Amino acid sequence: MFTIISVVPSSYMVSSLFLLLLPLLRTSALHVGVRGDLRPSPGAKRDHISGLENDRNLEYMVNITLGDQPIQILIDTGSSDLWVSSTIATANDTGIESGVTYDIGEVSGEVKTAQLEFLGYTVPDQAFIEVTPTSNTPQVAGFLGLGPNSGSRIHASLNNQPEGDTVLDRIFRQNVSSPNFLTVLLGRSSDPAEKYPGDITVGEVLQGLENISSQPQVPVTILQTLDSSNQHWQVLLDEDGIIGPDGQPILVQTGVQSTPNPNQLTTFFDTGFSFPQVPLEVSNAIYSGVPGASLQSVDGFGLIWLIPCDAEIDIAFKIGGQTYPVHPLDTNADVLTNSDGQTCVGAFQPISSGTSSTYDLILGMAFLRNAYLLVNFGDFVDGSVNTTANPYVQLLSVTDPTAAHADFVNVRLNGTNKNAPTQVDEALRTKLRPTIDLSQPTSSSGSFKKEKIPIIIVLSIGGALVLIGLIAVYCSRDRFAKRGRGGLANTYQSYQRLSVPAPAGDMHHVQGYHGSWGRR
Repeated sequence: MFTIISVVPSSYMVSSLFLLLLPLLRTSALHVGVRGDLRPSPGAKRDHISGLENDRNLEYMVNITLGDQPIQILIDTGSSDLWVSSTIATANDTGIESGVTYDIGEVSGEVKTAQLEFLGYTVPDQAFIEVTPTSNTPQVAGFLGLGPNSGSRIHASLNNQPEGDTVLDRIFRQNVSSPNFLTVLLGRSSDPAEKYPGDITVGEVLQGLENISSQPQVPVTILQTLDSSNQHWQVLLDEDGIIGPDGQPILVQTGVQSTPNPNQLTTFFDTGFSFPQVPLEVSNAIYSGVPGASLQSVDGFGLIWLIPCDAEIDIAFKIGGQTYPVHPLDTNADVLTNSDGQTCVGAFQPISSGTSSTYDLILGMAFLRNAYLLVNFGDFVDGSVNTTANPYVQLLSVTDPTAAHADFVNVRLNGTNKNAPTQVDEALRTKLRPTIDLSQPTSSSGSFKKEKIPIIIVLSIGGALVLIGLIAVYCSRDRFAKRGRGGLANTYQSYQRLSVPAPAGDMHHVQGYHGSWGRR
């Protein structure tokens, strides 16, 4: 019997709305910096930088003022519209209805306009949807969509007129001297040393993270006009761009037919997805080798891997020629418990909405806590007449694998380092070579056993083998003289050479897992 303590609406897809039915889970987060040299200076708060509130790594919120009403709403780079569930007394009616449909659920209401204050910017007459809460709408204050303007339902409802532009488009258009980019840094509330909630900026980079400007500019995949309403901040992973727990690429091909290289997957970055959505074979490659793991359909999650909370799992993504390691606290999510309190979930969840014609996977919060994200809008700003500035994404890794391992040991293993990589490597080596079965000396295969043989038995068997060996050597001298060298060579031919690989057997129980399986 499992008890969900921090979950999503029941569905196969964990959407941008999936955590919004849990307002009672909201907690405060400490506002401190990120680790080491990446720590933003306390004086870095400027007009166009705002701290985020982190609700247990499940949602990230920012403060705005709409009309004269302060509201804390969720940021969502995977959608493009602003909506609130409050009544804004000073708002102006447009007489037009609109709505936003997410992967799960939808919101609708009247399109209104009011003055918006956000990150030090003031936007007059910003269009938004005033949602009347019902039992089928998210029980949150609202959403701030940070996606491309082409995906805005409000903009389409207002006949694509400039007054219906998204919040960021409005800001960029009225501040033509400011750079047209957004940055997002998500914190990790479960980090034992630095519970940094995160920051969001428009037009400037966080102090201490300026190196993001020198990172590769990864082009945003621009969809054809027919699919423009589904445009996201999407890019291509490098070829074989997902590195599994065994340090090897996870072999999977794209389902996007327009991709020239089938070994490059298309992804987009979505701060509204708590759990990244990946192809089933990718999720299986990450979690199937974890001892005790099982793929199940769980109420509130859909299809997801249940794994021990003390399983340390290291993966990475390759984008633009750079490698971005993922913190093991982000691959193993502590949001589900059973009566023993020992079950967590694999945060890289099988994508359950089926295949998409435009993308293969969605990199949500569990990935974005490991990379500072910069999105340059380029010509995506409404009204742009320049056709030379293509949109692009830059990423700066903020996860040090060594420090991440120490974090995991402190949080999940009660500070006891079980030296898990050595244990797993030895298990893998054992699977790669034949196991000696004393009851069947000629067997060339067997299964890895965790039980320890008492030392006195080992010594006894070892002594007996040495004695047998001496007798065999003595006896063989007479045989050697009779057979000659050719006879001895024939004897050796009954054994495999060292260069011949040993039978691999059934490796899926250990392959792909690198970490700890001890009890916490």
